[in-house]
Amino acid sequence: MSEQRKATPAETLKRRIVDPCIPKSEAEWWAHREIAKQREESKNLRAEIERLRADAADIATIAHSGGLTGLSEAEALVAIRRLTLRAWADRHGRTGSRQVRSALEAKP
Repeated sequence: MSEQRKATPAETLKRRIVDPCIPKSEAEWWAHREIAKQREESKNLRAEIERLRADAADIATIAHSGGLTGLSEAEALVAIRRLTLRAWADRHGRTGSRQVRSALEAKP
């Protein structure tokens, strides 16, 4: 009778790959770098999803909840401009610039 070997648990394998102190083969080093890249990409995608959710909520407010009701034309244009400016600044990494901050804080 042959003995059945149990597979190494996934968490143990992951710890071995991620721990830089454990000697690795070339393939394991590749996996280590790939895991780090995937984690960073996942983190960035989660942040992007949250940003898009906030934008979608703003758009829904403006479009469907009467977000512009009661505003003058100038106030409505400022609200829409703020939304588009924030989206543009987020995409281009310029949310902290003085011009963007002053435009977002502007009153009609």
